[in-house]
Amino acid sequence: MLFPQVNIDIPDEMLENIGGFIPPEVLSSYIAEQIEEVKKDEFWHSGKQYFMNEDESEWEMSPGELAIFKAILLRQHPRVEICSSTQYGKTLTTARGVLARIVTFPEEWLLVVPDLKRGKILLNYMIQDSYNNSYFKDKLVGVNLAEKTALNRLLEEKSKVKLTFQILGDDTKIRYGSVEIISCDARRKQDVINSIMGFGGRNVIQEEASLEDDEVDSGIFRMLAGKGEDTFLCKIGNPFYRNHFFKTWLNKNYHKIFIDYRIGLLEGRYVESFIEEAKTKPKFDILFECRFPSEDQIDTEGWSPLITETELKNALTDTWNPFGALTLGADPADSGDNESVIVERARNVARIKFANSKIELIDFCGKISDAIDEDKIDVRTGSVDKIGVGAMIPGEMRQLGKPIQGINVGESCDTTEHKVQFVNKRAEFAWAVREWISGGGKLFRDNRWYQLLNIKYREDTKRKLLLMSKKEMLRKGISSPDAFDALSLTFARPQVFYTKTLEQEQFEKRMRQKQLKGKDKKPFKMTGY
Repeated sequence: MLFPQVNIDIPDEMLENIGGFIPPEVLSSYIAEQIEEVKKDEFWHSGKQYFMNEDESEWEMSPGELAIFKAILLRQHPRVEICSSTQYGKTLTTARGVLARIVTFPEEWLLVVPDLKRGKILLNYMIQDSYNNSYFKDKLVGVNLAEKTALNRLLEEKSKVKLTFQILGDDTKIRYGSVEIISCDARRKQDVINSIMGFGGRNVIQEEASLEDDEVDSGIFRMLAGKGEDTFLCKIGNPFYRNHFFKTWLNKNYHKIFIDYRIGLLEGRYVESFIEEAKTKPKFDILFECRFPSEDQIDTEGWSPLITETELKNALTDTWNPFGALTLGADPADSGDNESVIVERARNVARIKFANSKIELIDFCGKISDAIDEDKIDVRTGSVDKIGVGAMIPGEMRQLGKPIQGINVGESCDTTEHKVQFVNKRAEFAWAVREWISGGGKLFRDNRWYQLLNIKYREDTKRKLLLMSKKEMLRKGISSPDAFDALSLTFARPQVFYTKTLEQEQFEKRMRQKQLKGKDKKPFKMTGY
């Protein structure tokens, strides 16, 4: 953590809510001390000397502003993430940090922004600062800012996306430093990715990074490819989504600067009356408290996670103690690195019985047969995906005397109740998985279960539950969730009745209580599983 460096250990699990973890008295004491300490910093004095406020007074950085300014100017940490409350001054401070850097070192900097409007704000800050100080003005290449009219024209020029400054080195040779704006604003995501892939550089800043989705972020990261170890990437923004911005916030390789409204108040960046009014407005927790949204938050495309990471971790178990009869779900691999998977599920726990990416279909049928024999599974409860390559499996299994049911998950649901709720059987079975896990169902530990975190759902135009298609998942770089598919198929057929022990009765009672308790929180209600 770069800022605030309070003398308190912050557990990893509290990183997403630092503001709520640091005691107010500790934070107040720290900021009061830092307000005096920053005045001893040479870079604080440099900022005061070379930059001014709108009222032409000297720019005296607050502790948080100095942390941002030095992170960019000194470039000491190759990876930085800045999570700051809105209207704090992070954009202005970022612009000044970049300007101070490129007039000192002959480097190229790329500023990636969600849209050109935000990019022009950054660039215009640098243009205005260059006009106000001859040290910057004299180094600006190709622009004469001697007159106010020239400044106004430059500020209004919508096509201006790059500034270049000349630097006279100690060897008397002239070199150049530059900053260029790259916009991610396009109607089609692929157009954005194709566009940014045409750029490359050692120094990249993502302004409002959380508004750029994971695929675009991946393209931005590839800008650093082939540039060696000496690269710099800085993400800046508000925590709107639990996307790449959240993941890098938890990444220990990223140095972090955290500034919420409490720090802003203590530094004098806000006034109490403004904050009290802001508390009545939407998204105060994100914009001012800098708190990441909850795990089940809807993303920018309207998708919600079927299972949250917390729910999955709570479901994993190292104990295989199945209650009663087992059901079986088999998902054959169709291509590439996809795996053919067999999952067995009891009332209380499920496990991955078999998984292999190289097995032939006929041999996979043998593995299904072996599982049925070894674990005494009633074939009436077995299901296999019969779409595509799986079409031949039901016939092969009949010849083996074990006629498990072939299921086309793309078909409409069987019952009227489910037809109203779900787009197809795939969505129906997926929701059954969610209901089962939320009710206390366990997953015998296997890393493949983390595939469940990639399953997303939303409502279609008819308010039916729709699962993100495999085609869409593949487009997003997500591999086929074979283990999840096999698990969901265990809900395709009813489990065989069995005589329950007292322990099993108690388990099912707890499941019913959990489902009843969470009923009001769930957009859909499933029964019969």
